[in-house]
Amino acid sequence: MRRIAALLFTLAAGRALAASDLSGRVVDAAGKAIPNAHVYVYTAHPKTGPSAICPSCYRDCGKHEAAGGNGEFRIASLDDTLVFTILAVAPGFRPVYAKSVDAGRGPVTITLTERPADSDVIIRGVVLDPEGKPVVGAAVEPRGYRIGNRIGYGNLPGVDNLSITDQTGAFALRIPDCEARLDVVVHARNFAPKIARDFRPWESRPIVLGVGSTIHGRAMRDGRPAPGVRIAFVQRNRASGDFLGTEEIATNEDGVFVMTWLGPNVEYVVGPALSRSPWPDQQRSHQVTTGAEGSLVDAGVIELK
Repeated sequence: MRRIAALLFTLAAGRALAASDLSGRVVDAAGKAIPNAHVYVYTAHPKTGPSAICPSCYRDCGKHEAAGGNGEFRIASLDDTLVFTILAVAPGFRPVYAKSVDAGRGPVTITLTERPADSDVIIRGVVLDPEGKPVVGAAVEPRGYRIGNRIGYGNLPGVDNLSITDQTGAFALRIPDCEARLDVVVHARNFAPKIARDFRPWESRPIVLGVGSTIHGRAMRDGRPAPGVRIAFVQRNRASGDFLGTEEIATNEDGVFVMTWLGPNVEYVVGPALSRSPWPDQQRSHQVTTGAEGSLVDAGVIELK
């Protein structure tokens, strides 16, 4: 983990120090203040150009503040070169992501909607970190819907398509049949994605996330480092039941790329991303298998032509 931290520090070094405070207000659907809300800086990306740093690796990510009695909040000193994804949570309300927030553009208003009473068939669970602490703001999505020996993927009628964990790490997804079971995939800031299978209605289970594995390497063109190149990461096994999603990072001025929080012990195809696509160019890609939790794997040099 120290080697990974050193690589990330190198990528982040030298960033601009100009900063603005982010202020705003958390309200309900009627515009009434929610006094017990909590606001998190979830991820970030540059205002211009690709990012050579993972979305949750910027120094401002992880900052958080509680809203006051009037629903107002202020988060100090956010990098002016970045835009942010902000997460707001409050008991009794659905968590919400506010995307592409620019701290320098003035106050923002985040609207939460009340969570309806649970009267349908519900899949429940709680997302935890390796120390057993709740993971706030994790996105939990259906991955497979099982009835008997049948399983469906993709568009699942009657199944909620997303739940975001609250401040206790809890999530809930509605399904149409009490005899069914649900597989879910979890994505969370600073953790590797994970698929958890066979959730049954009304039987809450924990999902423990890990830090996963990191892949690093360098892109070169004509013997020189290639900066600003989009590098895509996709599993070689793209079966619907096992697919964790695609990832992307850009090379820095030295042509170096570092992709953190990848699934452990998974074979990835790593290469320059196709134009306007999250998929790598197969002809210039390397096949790289990640290691165990906390491991660092070298993808070598990717030659561009």
